[in-house]
Amino acid sequence: MLLKTSFPILHRECCLSWITQLPLHCRVSIYDHNPQHHPRASCYLLAKETTTVTSLGHLLQLIKQGKQTASNDPLLTSLHPICESLYSEEGILLYQDRVMVPPSLCRRVLQNLHVAHKGTSTMEQCALAIVYWPGMSKDIRETRKGCTDCNKNTPLWAATPPLQSMPPLSPFEAIFADFFDY
Repeated sequence: MLLKTSFPILHRECCLSWITQLPLHCRVSIYDHNPQHHPRASCYLLAKETTTVTSLGHLLQLIKQGKQTASNDPLLTSLHPICESLYSEEGILLYQDRVMVPPSLCRRVLQNLHVAHKGTSTMEQCALAIVYWPGMSKDIRETRKGCTDCNKNTPLWAATPPLQSMPPLSPFEAIFADFFDY
């Protein structure tokens, strides 16, 4: 069970260093699992991709300038419910201490989340700890639903409900016992 925890940004060289504070099964990287890649490169990629999305780049500029977001701003209509909780660090948008992933990198994050063919709830639990994008839960469900290996290895039938037993007509007509150790 993951606790809702705020992870302070300790290292200025890369804002994603707090990912290392998460349990191993919840770490998600933007870059591929290759020892030649450095986390700084992923920070750079996140910042670059954030500025290429019109609405995110506009929001990033507003945050840097310290301006309030207008409710009638046409570029921010889809992001308006979360605008007040967004802040930036080194050119990367963060929402409630989670990295806001630009649409161009969502597929890569989903692939890394699903690399161990985890179920929907485990993938979502890990994602909710460190990343965010609008429609993330739906994308996670679709990723799991579209995985042929998971669909092949998942049981076809759900567990059947237990059979109802008829109540006895007289005392000691039927005796049931459960054995367990405590």
